[in-house]
Amino acid sequence: MDIGKIFGQMLCVGFEGTDLGQNQRLIGYIEEGLIGSVILYAKNIDGNPGKLIEQLRGIESEYPLWIMIDQEGGHVQRIKDVPFSVSSRGEAE
Repeated sequence: MDIGKIFGQMLCVGFEGTDLGQNQRLIGYIEEGLIGSVILYAKNIDGNPGKLIEQLRGIESEYPLWIMIDQEGGHVQRIKDVPFSVSSRGEAE
């Protein structure tokens, strides 16, 4: 496994929308093993979380995808002053 995939499998990302059709870039990263898990927020659920979860499970990758769901209303502590950022796919590889 190359270094990009090693780090990618430790990443958990959120995304916009309630359907993966508008997130082709995310799908590509998961297929390539560059993202290891996703987190679903209330904004991602349109009343049927099973549909979106099945779409996520349907993405083919050599690594299993972890799917997490945020518990709304709980205490949140965001990371501030992150010392790095990955702004493009080229930087992640």
